[in-house]
Amino acid sequence: MRDRILKSSQEGKMPKLRRNLIRGISALIPALLMALFLQAPPASAATTCASVSGAKACFESYGDHIYLYDTAADGAHPEVYFILENAGYAVAFGWCRQTGGNNTVADCNFDFPESSNVHFIAARVDGSTLESYSNVKSAYSGAALKAQGADLEGFNEVAAEGGQTEAEDGTPVPTDPNEIATGGAGALDAQRNSGSTAEEIRKNSRALSLEEVRNRGLGKYVDAGRYEAKEPRVIDGATARTAAPEPQKAPEGTALPLATTCWEASYWAGIKDGVMTLYGTTDVTWCGDGGKQWVNYSANGCWGDDKWPTYRYQGCKTIDDYGHPKPDEYWNVYDVWSQYDLCPIWVTNFGGCFMTDRPQNKYRFGSDGGIYLISRNY
Repeated sequence: MRDRILKSSQEGKMPKLRRNLIRGISALIPALLMALFLQAPPASAATTCASVSGAKACFESYGDHIYLYDTAADGAHPEVYFILENAGYAVAFGWCRQTGGNNTVADCNFDFPESSNVHFIAARVDGSTLESYSNVKSAYSGAALKAQGADLEGFNEVAAEGGQTEAEDGTPVPTDPNEIATGGAGALDAQRNSGSTAEEIRKNSRALSLEEVRNRGLGKYVDAGRYEAKEPRVIDGATARTAAPEPQKAPEGTALPLATTCWEASYWAGIKDGVMTLYGTTDVTWCGDGGKQWVNYSANGCWGDDKWPTYRYQGCKTIDDYGHPKPDEYWNVYDVWSQYDLCPIWVTNFGGCFMTDRPQNKYRFGSDGGIYLISRNY
């Protein structure tokens, strides 16, 4: 039966992907139908599967086969998309599709470099509309043991159409994999904790000079005669939350003195290591009064960047609290919470994200220049 499976042509054009929020199709497919028709490959160190309602892709590392199953009579067809990662760098992108209909399977037979990590998803596509896709699955190409392969009983064999291209020009090739961090699906897991440490935020925090204050239009918030460019204090780690001052609001009608110092600080989350760069950054400016009690001015903004062909910075948002949001309301602290939308596995050729990471952090900025880490989730 396997002899009749046609190999992938390695040619063809990828349909344009765009997410469609059509729901309900998968709910119409009984779980029993899935169990009857889907005969997955036997468990093996060399076989890894990803599935979504209507589609299943199983990667067999010996021979670099991806078996692509259509598991539902839903009018859609299955596709598989993958990235090949070698020593932390994307070396190729690929895809495969089959349109044989329900209860069919195709053999997408590729030639992957040995010792590559393969990150792939199974997808259900209706025409050129990407309806749904699975979580990312990762496997190792070049396993020593050959798996028994897919159990094709109950499936008809059809031809597969696919393609594989190298990573876009300019993708750096590492000379010593031991000196770089792991990329691909594990990149953020390996490196994201390095962001926004006490050392990092200390490097990116400082007092503004009086000239800078005036140039930025903040002169009305400060007492120029008493202004002092006093450097901020950074308190990070486990002690920051207990050391941080509790928010206190100035009593109504309080006559507030002008600020004597303004500061700026930046903190970030993501990957900022060598040529592999994917991160979101938040910039904060605030001014404190001479009595070291109240924040007279506060503002923030967020942004990000990506420097690797298969990374994608997708946006950020901040929520601030306390500070000086209104003319008649003052607080002793200024809180800023940030979240970044990062894609560490972006398929350049197809314009789609295999996975999304949303690191968060929150800092408290005191009226005396103190900087305290309140929470971090990444």
